[in-house]
Parts: sequence; C-alpha cells; structure tokens
Amino acid sequence: MKFLKIVLLVAVLLIVVVIGGVAFLLVGVDPNSYKPELEKLARDNGVELKMEGDLGWSFFPNLAVHAGATSLSGIDDSAGIPDVRFNDANFVLDWKALLTRKVRLAAIAVEGADIRAKTAAEAANVAALPGAAASTQKTETADLPFEVAIDKMSLTNSRITIVTPGAPDQVFDQLNFTSEGLNLDNRPFDLSLEVSTQIPDQPNPFAISLNSRAALQLEPQQVSLSDAKLTLKGLDKLPLTLNFNASYNGASDSLSLSDLTGSVGSAKISGAMTGEKVQTAPALTGEISLQNLLLKELPMEPPEGFSRVDLSTKFSASEKAVSLDDLKV
Repeated sequence: MKFLKIVLLVAVLLIVVVIGGVAFLLVGVDPNSYKPELEKLARDNGVELKMEGDLGWSFFPNLAVHAGATSLSGIDDSAGIPDVRFNDANFVLDWKALLTRKVRLAAIAVEGADIRAKTAAEAANVAALPGAAASTQKTETADLPFEVAIDKMSLTNSRITIVTPGAPDQVFDQLNFTSEGLNLDNRPFDLSLEVSTQIPDQPNPFAISLNSRAALQLEPQQVSLSDAKLTLKGLDKLPLTLNFNASYNGASDSLSLSDLTGSVGSAKISGAMTGEKVQTAPALTGEISLQNLLLKELPMEPPEGFSRVDLSTKFSASEKAVSLDDLKV
C-alpha cells in the first residue's frame, strides 16, 4: 500500500537522524561523522537527503537530537514524497526507553519548514503526515532496537506550496501546527493549526485557524474532529467563525459534517452536511440556515429596498449541478 510505504520512508528518515546522536551519547562519536552514512541510507530508501547543518545534542528541557538546515525529496517522483527543507529540527528521545537500550523517538519540533507538493499524491501525504507520525515503526541498527512512537509534533514559522499545472501556486504561509497525544487508536488528542493564504481577486490574505479534538484510526482509515472551532479573517466585515463535528472515512471516501453553528459577519449560521466520493466525484447533501445577514456587509451592492436576509434550505451539489429544496427567504 503506497500510503504505508511513504509512512515507513518518513519513519526511516527520523530514525537515521537519531542513530548519529545515540552513537555520540554512548561511545563519544561526533554524530556529524555519520552524515554520509545517513544520506546513503536515505537514498537506499528512495529519499534524497542533504544535511547541510550540523547534528548535535541538547539536554534541556528534553534529551533531543538537533538537526540544522536539511532538505529531502523523493528520488522517484512517483513515490509521492514532496520537496521539504527546514532550518532547524529537534527530535526528542524518551529517557526511560534509552536506559533499557531502546531508542524511542517521542516528539518532533520543526522550525522554518518549506514544503513543496507538486502532485496530488504529494499533497495528500503532507495532509497525512500527522497520521504517519502517530504510527509506530520499529527497526534494529547497530544491535539497538529503535522505535518511532511520536506523541508530540510541532511545525512553526513554516510554509506549504501546492503546485497546480496551468494555475498559480497555492501558498499557505505563516504555518503553525501543534498536536499532543498523537495516536492511531481512535483516542482523542488536541491539535491546533494557524495558516495564512492568498485567494485570487482578494487584496488581503486570509488568516485561518483551527482548534479541535481529533481522532485517527488506521482501519478503516477514519479521521474525526470533535468540538472543532474554525475561524477565518480577511474579508472586510465578514469574519467567519464555525463550530462543528466532522468525520472522514477513507475506505468509503465519505464525509460527515454535523452540529454546525457559528457566524459570518453579523449573521448566524447553522447546518449539517454529508458527502460521498469526496476525492473522485464529490456529491454533497445537507441543509443550511443563515439568519440576520446584513446585505451591506457583502462585497457587492445590495438590491434596492433590501437590507437584511434570512434564509434556510436543503441542498444537494455535485460537479454537474446544484439543487435547492424547501428554500425559505
């Protein structure tokens, strides 16, 4: 399964960084002397790894391997590995596991990452990275067992670029992401995301933030958000705030959005939605209610004699048509 192969490649990259640091801790070897071996091991796994910065250790507040400027990319474009470069990264180790001659990578903190996805597969793997980090991978090197079981992950002051042929690149800037308690056992954990992006024909960038409890389950490829809060700022007089629960099933490619409440400008919004074939031929059905929408807040001249609108409707939408039922205005 290509997704699991990509997860394994990512895990190998994390582990090889730890190898050099553990050698320094146990036998006094400078981890930088292992760079050629680390880069070769990465190439053997289909990844081009260039470690331009130094490898080092930090002991406070956690035992961690520090990596300076580093870049990686897939040797074969079909592997779905995006181009990644970061300025600094800390890979935090579990002290207790180390005392039993096990090296367990427990947390990752990356600063100044620049991620460039050139295909849909690469973009999907970027989105799946928290799930990849939550999985546990084991290997053995130099007679020591290694584990990747990442509980905490943070990405700060970073950027993701989605390349679309024939269209302007979509850039997500000022990206900050944190999660704690990552797992693939359907146990809820906290996540926080902040990002800024530019939309065509809009003069101001959009600032987006998401805070939620999340749950991931490898089988049946289930992702769910609970008590989620999404905010969007950038449209004059129309800040958006939404509270909702959501779930996505990768096996059936279906989406559910429930308990939707919030506001857009001065208007109150509520509704629910389900979706099928989300990644191939999206078909959406649901209902939505919008109350007390002040037309002067819209980026267009309101019809003469109208100042406020209330509406509610059931809807269905696909790539070919949009249908509104029981529309009340």
